[in-house]
Order: sequence, then C-alpha cells, then structure tokens
Amino acid sequence: MDLALVDNDTLYNTSGVLFTVQNADGDVRCTRNGNFTVDTEGFITTNEGYYVRNQAGNPIQTNGLEFTVTANGVVQVDGINALF
Repeated sequence: MDLALVDNDTLYNTSGVLFTVQNADGDVRCTRNGNFTVDTEGFITTNEGYYVRNQAGNPIQTNGLEFTVTANGVVQVDGINALF
C-alpha cells in the first residue's frame, strides 16, 4: 500500500506535512515515506514494522478488514474513521 501527501494534485515536499510513525523503541517519528503495509495483527505499518499513527497518536488498526483512504487522508475501516 503506497500513500502520498498531496494538495490540489501536487505532492507535498515540505517538512510540514508528514506521516507519524512509532519506532521499535516507542519513539514517535515523522516520515514522508508512504510505503506502508498491514501487519498480521491488522495494524498499518511501515516496511520496518513501525506503527503508523492517527492524529490522536494511536496506531491505526484495520482489524484485518478491507479499508480505504479518502482524498482527505481519512482511513475508513468498517465505518470507523482514523485520520493520519
């Protein structure tokens, strides 16, 4: 699953708009790399296995269900929204 940060069809290339992830040590980091996957527990992660966090700071859980990401960055899983 690859995601990109865009505004009016233009990719963001500034440090002000980033995905938030939590590394193996529990530290919160930011990245522009939107190459994500879903782990065996249903969490959206980086390829390194770091949890992608929503705006509330929580890992995004898909429960293994199919999900979509809207143009506004809303992850929709079974009727539940989680913003990036």
